[in-house]
Amino acid sequence: MPQLLALIPVALLFLLAIMLIRTARFVRPPLSLPPLLLPECDADIAAEHLAEALRFPTITLTNQPPPKPDAFVAFQAWLEQCYPRVHAILERLHFGRDSRLYIWHGRQPDLAPVLFSAHVDVVPAEEGLASGWRYPPFEGVIAEGAVWGRGALDMKGPLIAIFEAIELLLREGYQPERTIYVALGEDEESGGQHGAAQIATWLAEQGIHPMAVLDEGGAVTEGVVHGIESPLALIGVAEKGFTVLHLKVIGEGGHAALPPRETAISSLARALTRLNDEPFPARLDHIRDLYGAAGSAASPTLQFLLANTWLFGSWLTHRLSQDPRTNALIRTTLTPTLIRGGIKENVLPPQAEAWLNARILPGESPFTVLEHVRRVVNDPNVQIEIVPGAAWAPSPISPSHTPAYKVLHQVITSVYPQALVAPYLMVMASDARYYAQISPQVYRFTPYALTSTDLEGIHGINEHLSIENLGKMIQFYALLMRVWGQSRLENELGKAT
Repeated sequence: MPQLLALIPVALLFLLAIMLIRTARFVRPPLSLPPLLLPECDADIAAEHLAEALRFPTITLTNQPPPKPDAFVAFQAWLEQCYPRVHAILERLHFGRDSRLYIWHGRQPDLAPVLFSAHVDVVPAEEGLASGWRYPPFEGVIAEGAVWGRGALDMKGPLIAIFEAIELLLREGYQPERTIYVALGEDEESGGQHGAAQIATWLAEQGIHPMAVLDEGGAVTEGVVHGIESPLALIGVAEKGFTVLHLKVIGEGGHAALPPRETAISSLARALTRLNDEPFPARLDHIRDLYGAAGSAASPTLQFLLANTWLFGSWLTHRLSQDPRTNALIRTTLTPTLIRGGIKENVLPPQAEAWLNARILPGESPFTVLEHVRRVVNDPNVQIEIVPGAAWAPSPISPSHTPAYKVLHQVITSVYPQALVAPYLMVMASDARYYAQISPQVYRFTPYALTSTDLEGIHGINEHLSIENLGKMIQFYALLMRVWGQSRLENELGKAT
């Protein structure tokens, strides 16, 4: 027995050594690629252009026609006037009603092209003195070193930066080796069926498979990932799937003075409570990838825990589940967003309904979500179904070790030298999911640096983009078009390394 007890410290030391080795292997050092030369641009002129673009209320609503369809037509006409070189040299194809695909033909048409995606539509914004907006949302005001208005961040700011970058490159006489496509969708905010979906379908029918695609997504942020305070550029390599579930309970009706033991509302409430108490199981693989790339900036304790999830997985899952930002990265989420029931306060409800918004991890599907909900509710009186037309699977996961990704990484750190770069799972939807059917490398990154307060402006009040950010975005797009547009990406990486 004494000999056995003497072995325990040795075994613990051996176990600790293994865990430390795992930690050292888990946290990759930041990829070191020397910066590329940034092009010069005039951010003040670009800011004037963005301000003008924000004055077109190109609003879309889900399952409804645009409230101001003429704004889309006027915006397209303004684009032609504002960017004459782009519209003189690039070919244009029309899709849906107001979507466009610009084609910048390369010198080597046999090379796989690249595609940049943006959308012209915006979500509504309340107007008037009581709205809380510092400046009216559709007046495109330049003040306090920024451009203010609905769409400044999502996503007319990036759209204008793309066009400014192309106009800049055309002034220099640049022509890419490989063809560059620029897709402008009209309805990303309402599902993308008339814009990106049709463009992607046409590209697939033509046998066109882009080498890489860049759409909106992550940004350069600080303090939004637990344990990392350094600037962090998040590249979305996948996005969650989506579905809406409809729950309905049929009641007996009658007078509220003679209630049965269960009503439609109480049955529905019990179902919702069960779903809240039994969330989807957590998976740490996506957050491990994020911290594996950027974890060198995290505390040693956090590195140690993440590298040894076989031992600390349950504790980590509990901690990460407390923060909505990290909880969304580790599990499929299910949120009641609409509820309806009853017709009068003294009448038993003839039925009660609820709609649940699900955001689905890669590896799962709308149907596995449906199965989970039915199993947890476990009540034959609760009818559960997927709302028709409101479901899509998670996107494939794009690789983060290819030359296209490394060039994207290099361009980001050329514009934002202090930023760490990491892949992440995008929890919101974008047009990028449509292009995953035609390209294995679909990345979601918007090249602006935002504080947590700035992020609240996306779909919120006081949305604005700093002029400094706009200038960096133009440099980013111009540089990425130059490098992605060459025949061999390894050429630039080879020079850098």
